Amino acid sequence: MKWVMSLLILFTSNILTAKSNKINLPERQANAMTGTEFFNYVQKKSGTYREKQIYQEIVEGNIPNKLKTLKPITFISKVNGKQHKITFFVMKDFFAIGSDQDFVRVPMNLPTALKLCKKLNMVLPTSRMVDIISASADYRLSSIVLPPSSHMAETFYYEKHSKLLKYDELTSPFVNNDRNSLIDGHKKSIIMSKKLFSNPDRIAIYGWSGKSKKNIQPVSIFHQKNYVDYSHGLRLVSNRAIFDGKEVNLTQFLQSQYAEMLSDEGILKQLSSYLQKEEVNF
Repeated sequence: MKWVMSLLILFTSNILTAKSNKINLPERQANAMTGTEFFNYVQKKSGTYREKQIYQEIVEGNIPNKLKTLKPITFISKVNGKQHKITFFVMKDFFAIGSDQDFVRVPMNLPTALKLCKKLNMVLPTSRMVDIISASADYRLSSIVLPPSSHMAETFYYEKHSKLLKYDELTSPFVNNDRNSLIDGHKKSIIMSKKLFSNPDRIAIYGWSGKSKKNIQPVSIFHQKNYVDYSHGLRLVSNRAIFDGKEVNLTQFLQSQYAEMLSDEGILKQLSSYLQKEEVNF
């Protein structure tokens, strides 16, 4: 009987994995803009217009195909003396627009990020999840820092940073290997933090560990939620996860007694309330 139960658990886990490892987006259209074309298109537009177009391109499926399949990461930890296992499903790189051959990584502000979370049934990672993702990375890119400037939020700065990262990729050994591997180190992550519950007008960022695996950016809510610059990236996590062999809603999990497995801040009790209030209209 025990082996039958084991097979049932294994079969169920496989079903859950299949459900969880795809972003719910349409196929990229053959006439969709390439990354280069997209940056050219928004180059002279306002930041507000650019945010709207970033959202639109993503929900229409204009992202590299390699980003549409998520990477499972399994983390084992003890809670109240008992060992538990959780598997969450994460994007293999930060959001980009364009084809597999011609794409640009696109920074965005918090309202756009949260609107994508709602549309795609995904969540922002916590700082601990960012660290787990970083530790699980197959390959790392450099944390390329551009000179501080009043232009850091402008498209040409995004483009410059994107080109430098592309060069870093082309000179890295992984390019000729598995392009479906988990890549990290090259962007600050927009994260979910308990600090936002009492500061809903702010954005939380963290990470940028580069090839050294040492984070440049500690958890910060210094900037207003509409702030964005070239260094930011959005890497989302599926709201479906597998906890001790059963499917769980990750938003609810982060509000449960087991939240410490994935949260340095403990239980995020106000998470659902915060997300309900943060409605975005372009």
